[in-house]
Amino acid sequence: MGKQPFAQPFTNNSADGELVFFGGTIDQMIITKNGGHMNLYIDAITIFVPAQIAQELTLQKGDSITVFGVVQTYRGKKEIVISSGKDISVIPVYTANNSPA
Repeated sequence: MGKQPFAQPFTNNSADGELVFFGGTIDQMIITKNGGHMNLYIDAITIFVPAQIAQELTLQKGDSITVFGVVQTYRGKKEIVISSGKDISVIPVYTANNSPA
């Protein structure tokens, strides 16, 4: 069944521990200096990807993604924490010059 039926759309009012979904275009990606974790930024929302998951991913700035994760507050700011590589889906971008695979 997956997480989709249980997740709520992420908002800045989402409670810590709540399962949420969120999507958009990656504005920025940062690999942490200590630990190799990845922070993805979409519309000023932080998505935290632990190192063991980050090393499995091939993402880049400009990718459109959808994520499922749990809300936590880190340094006073809400973020979405990913628990599995399956919780991140890249949304293919189609143009007039290409077609779905």
